Amino acid sequence: MTEATASIEIDRAWCKCCYLCISVCPADVYARSDYIGERGVAVPLVARPEKCVRCGLCELMCPDMAVTVRDKTDKPRKKSGG
Repeated sequence: MTEATASIEIDRAWCKCCYLCISVCPADVYARSDYIGERGVAVPLVARPEKCVRCGLCELMCPDMAVTVRDKTDKPRKKSGG
């Protein structure tokens, strides 16, 4: 198995389970899960992080800014609340 080069985080408190991240991912990184988040919906699962090509489409398309993708060597970015 190939080691993941990207760190992908889904903020479970912000995710509303629209599954846009799943639909736009060209590398099939995400999957549906059974985990119910704070909003009462099934939060997507980062099932295959080693396949991530770090295109950032999932992060750009997320209407709730719940997805963060970065290189494993990058430091976390702070999200701005609004």
